[in-house]
Amino acid sequence: MLLNFLKINGILFILIISLGIFLLGCFKTEQRSLEVSIAIPGNDKEKV
Repeated sequence: MLLNFLKINGILFILIISLGIFLLGCFKTEQRSLEVSIAIPGNDKEKV
C-alpha cells in the first residue's frame, strides 16, 4: 500500500516539477521578447 502511494506521489512530483520548469522557461522567453519589444522603460525614456 505504502509503495503504491509513494509511486503515485513520485510520478505526480515529477510531473509537477517538469511542468514548473516548462512554465518557467516559457515565462523567461516571454519576458525576453517583451523586453525586446518594449525595451527597459526607465532607461529608454531617459535616452529619448
